[in-house]
Amino acid sequence: MNLERELFNKIGRLGHLLNQAQQRQHHEQQNALDTSRGQGRILSLLKMKDGIGTKELSYILGIRVSSLNETLLKMKKKGLITRKPSKKDRRITEIYLTDKGRNMSFDTYQQDDLFDSFTQQEKEQLLDYLNRLIEKLDQRIPSHGNTREEQAWKKHVEQMRDVLGEEWYEHVMTIHGIQAENEKK
Repeated sequence: MNLERELFNKIGRLGHLLNQAQQRQHHEQQNALDTSRGQGRILSLLKMKDGIGTKELSYILGIRVSSLNETLLKMKKKGLITRKPSKKDRRITEIYLTDKGRNMSFDTYQQDDLFDSFTQQEKEQLLDYLNRLIEKLDQRIPSHGNTREEQAWKKHVEQMRDVLGEEWYEHVMTIHGIQAENEKK
């Protein structure tokens, strides 16, 4: 077997193992502690930016306001959040974490320990190699941002950046494994 094929097979195996680890994590966690679903997504966003309006929260999460309100009601009953009218506009309801919600710990899958066996230099080299592979694949699969979905995504990302601010925007994108664009377009 040639070296390129072996590398390709190893990368495929790594992707498969990472997927299995992520699925196992989802099965082991409760909804409220899973930052990629329902209440966990809301809690993790509120930990980053407490006091966000219902409409903005709905937009960032990509869910209907009615679905969000249903989940928020459950969270309020559990004592995780509180709702308060905005000081700027009393018609807007802002969502805040309670002490209980703020102190909830997330037993999320720790990706950092996957790289414990690497030195800092090896981690940087691996990152460089992965970036080069991704760049090569991006060139093979050109995307010009012209599809409706890509334009909607760009609009969503810009609005999310405006609502969260630059620092939290980059943090959210990192959580979801998406490289944040360095420059606002």
